[in-house]
Amino acid sequence: MSGLQKTINLSPKSRRLFKEQYIDQALEQGLITMTHPESPRHPQQKYKLTEKGIIVLNTISEESV
Repeated sequence: MSGLQKTINLSPKSRRLFKEQYIDQALEQGLITMTHPESPRHPQQKYKLTEKGIIVLNTISEESV
């Protein structure tokens, strides 16, 4: 069970939907990148914000203040 799944208690189906609805879209939009892009199912796969992702996050944060 992944750390994310433990943290928010996702079932396998929910985890798949989360990946399809959020992770895959963020990757396609260039908001995040994989730490192991050559192996998407790498057991230690993680995601990090790109410069574009940081700008979007900062914009959203400023709007919510």
